[in-house]
Amino acid sequence: MEQVLNPQSKVSLKRVFISYKSDDEYFARGIVESLEAIGLNCWIASRDIPEGAAFNREIPTAIDVAELVVLILTRKADESEEVQREIALATQGKKKILPINIDGCKPVNLHYWLATIQWLSFGDCGSFNFLAQTISEKFFGITATYFKESAVSVNATRFIPMYLGQLDPMHEAILESLVKELDLSGIPVLQWFEDGFAVLMLREKLTYADPIELLQDRRRIHLKIINSRDRLKEALKNAPCAHPLFLERSPDIEYVMSVHQLLTPDGLRDTDLYAICEPSLVGITDDPNQTVVSAKEAYLNLANVKPTAALSQLKPISTKTSCFYVGWSNVVLADRNVNSADFQRLEGFELELQKLWFQMNAYDARLDECVLFPLKYDVVAVKREVNKAKLQLSRFKKVDSVGSTHINTLKEALFDSCRIKSLVENIDEKLAMF
Repeated sequence: MEQVLNPQSKVSLKRVFISYKSDDEYFARGIVESLEAIGLNCWIASRDIPEGAAFNREIPTAIDVAELVVLILTRKADESEEVQREIALATQGKKKILPINIDGCKPVNLHYWLATIQWLSFGDCGSFNFLAQTISEKFFGITATYFKESAVSVNATRFIPMYLGQLDPMHEAILESLVKELDLSGIPVLQWFEDGFAVLMLREKLTYADPIELLQDRRRIHLKIINSRDRLKEALKNAPCAHPLFLERSPDIEYVMSVHQLLTPDGLRDTDLYAICEPSLVGITDDPNQTVVSAKEAYLNLANVKPTAALSQLKPISTKTSCFYVGWSNVVLADRNVNSADFQRLEGFELELQKLWFQMNAYDARLDECVLFPLKYDVVAVKREVNKAKLQLSRFKKVDSVGSTHINTLKEALFDSCRIKSLVENIDEKLAMF
């Protein structure tokens, strides 16, 4: 008779042993979480071996009491002597073995034990939840009635820095229709600065089935905006440039920056968060020449992301109720509060910083011409404009003596991650040539 599994009632016996190479921790953890979300108990070495305990004692005991051994099968696992020993012990104990083929591996070292065993392919199943359902029904005769959802709800804000010159009152009026015409999603807000630079912000609330979908959509949105930059610039521009460095043309829109507030962070693993903050870790960038990475490829790349390597590119900043993750490609705030004050501060910081980054980048590029053709430019006016921007940047960096420690740390991390320091150094070198 078929059983229906109640996820609230856990049997005391650890029924599923997870055999894997440490490099494949992401997949091992993913399957464990989905299996345990429907009520099955799992044993995984990285979590269940007590500190200081001997591996050579704990692992044989865990295999001995398991009813099923799930093998995370990859090329690296096939080369692992530890994994080979675990599968040999499981075979000797006449345990059921289920290999889940992650990367299309054709085992050589494990072939002897797996030759007559049916496999599952992660690429065919497509999700940890589907794998868990298959395992529970096929090996335990249990119909899973509950699954932990992996949907990701976010508040997203895109920043599109540009130069508009004098502010036209019509800008606000045409923004909404322009965004609709270009099929750009989000509520548009234009922040204009007195020096003629501006940042167009697009705010929206979104829900994704999984983190990879979020990253792919982010790339799609960024490329759509970049492809629409000429139309955006032309529609919003008021008059010929009066800036001393932009005599013939204003700087082009070159990039888009996104910040996300994750409203459902508990369903995400650390590697998911790392990937959202630094999409290049899974091969998703904003390079228009790059082939769109499939979800399967992205998951395989994610499997190879080591926390230490990811953290070398990210700066986590914890608060009492949330955590910022600051990376070069993205900034994420994990915080359930929809009207989070921290997210509002993050938006404000990024608004100012993206304007300054775009401004410094434009100055750096145009100063090359100024050095080569000094008689064409008003050098005094150029220096004045550049120094004004540098003063604004120094004000941004200034520590807020009455602010929270994490806010000052966040400002510092944002400044470091945008790599604006090298731009300023380049500009100073060129100014010295006048």
